[in-house]
Amino acid sequence: ANMISSIAVRSLWIGLCLINLAYNLPGIVGSNDVKRSIDIQNQTYQNGDIILGGLFDIHDLYDPDSNRCSSVNTRGLQYAQAMIYAIQSINNNPHLLPNIQLGYHLMDTCSSSQLALSYAIQYAQPSSQKDQRCSTMLEKDKSQGDVINTTQPCIVVGARTSEQSIAVATLFNQYNLAQVSYASTSRILSNRVRFATFFRTVPSDVNQAKVFVDLLSYFDWRYVAAVAADDIYGQFLINSLTALAAQRGICIPVQRSFSTTKPSADMKDIIDTLLDHPQLQVIVLICSEYQAIQFLKQAEKYNLTGRTFIASDGWGDSPQLNSIHRDVIGGALGIVLDQGLSSDFQSYLQRLDVCNTSRRDQSWLINYWRQQLKIDHNVSVHDCYNRQNWLKNNSQILQSLLADGKSGYVIDSVFAAAHAIHQALECDDHQCRLDLSLTDLRLQIIPWLQNITVNGITNPAFQFDRGNSQGIYTIINVQPQLNGYNFIPVGLWNNSEISGQELLILHDTNRHIVWNNLNNSQIPLSQCHSDCPPGTYISFHKSQRSCCWDCFPCPSNTISNVSNSPACYSCPWGTTANEQLSQCQDVEITYLKINDPVVITLLAVVSLCATITLTVWICMIVYRKTPIVRAAHRLLTHILLFGVMIAYIVPILLILPLTSTICSLALLLFSFSCTCVLASIMAKTQLMLGLFNVRNPSAIRQSLLYKSCGQFIIVSVLIIMVVATVGITLLLYPVTVGKYVSTDNQVYTYCKATTKTPFVVLLSGLFIGNIICIGLAYRARKLPSNFNEAKHIFITCLAMCMTLLYLVPFYFATTGLASTAAVSFGITGFAIVVVLCLYSYKIYLIIARPDLNTRRSTRRTVSHYSFSQKVIK
Repeated sequence: ANMISSIAVRSLWIGLCLINLAYNLPGIVGSNDVKRSIDIQNQTYQNGDIILGGLFDIHDLYDPDSNRCSSVNTRGLQYAQAMIYAIQSINNNPHLLPNIQLGYHLMDTCSSSQLALSYAIQYAQPSSQKDQRCSTMLEKDKSQGDVINTTQPCIVVGARTSEQSIAVATLFNQYNLAQVSYASTSRILSNRVRFATFFRTVPSDVNQAKVFVDLLSYFDWRYVAAVAADDIYGQFLINSLTALAAQRGICIPVQRSFSTTKPSADMKDIIDTLLDHPQLQVIVLICSEYQAIQFLKQAEKYNLTGRTFIASDGWGDSPQLNSIHRDVIGGALGIVLDQGLSSDFQSYLQRLDVCNTSRRDQSWLINYWRQQLKIDHNVSVHDCYNRQNWLKNNSQILQSLLADGKSGYVIDSVFAAAHAIHQALECDDHQCRLDLSLTDLRLQIIPWLQNITVNGITNPAFQFDRGNSQGIYTIINVQPQLNGYNFIPVGLWNNSEISGQELLILHDTNRHIVWNNLNNSQIPLSQCHSDCPPGTYISFHKSQRSCCWDCFPCPSNTISNVSNSPACYSCPWGTTANEQLSQCQDVEITYLKINDPVVITLLAVVSLCATITLTVWICMIVYRKTPIVRAAHRLLTHILLFGVMIAYIVPILLILPLTSTICSLALLLFSFSCTCVLASIMAKTQLMLGLFNVRNPSAIRQSLLYKSCGQFIIVSVLIIMVVATVGITLLLYPVTVGKYVSTDNQVYTYCKATTKTPFVVLLSGLFIGNIICIGLAYRARKLPSNFNEAKHIFITCLAMCMTLLYLVPFYFATTGLASTAAVSFGITGFAIVVVLCLYSYKIYLIIARPDLNTRRSTRRTVSHYSFSQKVIK
């Protein structure tokens, strides 16, 4: 693109040179008369020792067919006046260029690169003088009676647009003529090889593209339209914007350009496209001021309203926006170059009228006042008194001329040029060299421009950085008022700040942003589709990756808890998705119910076992005076059966909704039950051994073990010791309620110990008690059959050991419902085994063999045991 542009400009310049040679004219027209009419109308000058050239868009558009330009451009007129003001200020400064009067030769380019190039040829082409100096050379225009300056400028200020500057800078580079632009921002002009003599007081478009993207990102506008003029400025800026936007995930589905020569048809087509995309609420418009007004008028005509425009620096604060309806442009954000306003220049503009300006300057001002006051061209306005009266009665026409836009950059351009000339002429406080040729002066100005530092309006320490200035932009908000718009600064962008912190949006109450929507305080949304809420996931269209998407609900038991989630995620075990599929919530705990098969079975087994135990207990109470029951020791029997009945409570507790209290109580009751059983067995066995194995039986009858109260005390002490040990252990290591998640994502509770110590203590005590009982049973194996329970005790202890060995692995290896069922059935089995092993034979004798349950039978058995013991001895 750069090569094509360069070739096109060079070709155009060669063509213009050939035309000039053919007609012997410095312009581009075909006769001296036409040339004169254009030159005189489209230029202004002031004599001086050194001449500065200036290219300004005083009028909006040049028509090559009629050789005329359209209406006056307020900004262009203001910029031209800014240069005149700056030159007057320099001439009044005795310390800058002493004894040197600067003159100027300003050309009206009418926003035309063609005119700009033709004037550039006049500025740059070699003089017929062999050794032209810097003194003024004048030529009389006999037809007009005017003095026309033929001295070539040492430096040129301008042009305004990048397209014009690229054209003239290519030419000026061939003649070493320095050019300082006040508004051309194209990044192409940063090429110091192609444009070594080009300088500018404004930053490159690269910075402006960054401002666009930072602004879009700040307000979270991810789906926008970009419209640009089909010129070098518009195309390079929109390309930079597109590249940076892609890096930030900002989509530009509509990216269009319109012709700069006949834009109406293109603009109509672009507006139709935007109307077909109502989701595109934000439109970036990159073009010149005149082009922007054309586009916005077309938007007003075709009812493109309610959108938010982002304005490039060419038109963001244009006073011509007052002619556009607020539904079109209200609430727009403009990116304008930051400048320090000069109060002196504002005062200069307010004093300005045709009576205090040179006659050559009057034509532009007269056209401006005719346009503002809507005075017909047939009406004469040459009388100064009348004009003063008009201005007095219509003072508002000067308001649009007040300093805004880039006037500060024009003034800094002139002062930078003056300082460079000051150094090139080796000026001191009193005089400057005047013996330099124009060629030498031009050559020396360029390196001085590279190195000067000026106390400027836009920057107190202004200097050029490889031909560019630093980028500082003001973000303005176009706020509708009764009689037009206010341009309120609402932010700042400074390229010198830390990366990522360049943009600062002000939030104070005096800088409230007004938007172009029904709720003018709500930031507009600009996106292809509304955000995907939590509970859905985003699916991008293949044709518009990251621009447009659809929202789909998450599958069952998956969630997304953020907006625009790229995927849905499964809930972990023990949780399930809520109804909105936006959060994982804990699965409700599954408690055993009365109608569950496991509960029914368990309750039936416990009831049966408890019934059997109660039946045995009742039999032992009813037949308490019989020898067999008396031999079983009634008190110890009652303690043992009471312990067994307590054991049946534990399974019932375990099927209830578990709490820490229930878990601790179940463990205490189980330890109490086991201790009752084992202590009773141990006391009973030890008592029988004492009665039959001592030589003096009367001695055992005097012991504590033989008495009922003594038996109760001994058993109670053992029970208290074990239960206290377990209780203390539970206090030190409390039991909590744990949760178990099954393979089908059902949650069950179980008793969870912080440590296994309570269970180890309890099981260790039970195993030790069982071993002691087994030992005692082995010693009592030869007692009389009516008193000998060794076999039953032995079997009971073995059964208890087997039950405990069954409970331990099931308790530690299973969880949830299986663990509850295993423990419950295990404890129930432990209890019923004790009852059946110890008392089934006794109940059989009591019920089925009452003949063996008599005193005579008992005495015969004891006598036989005693006789056999003596025989053995």
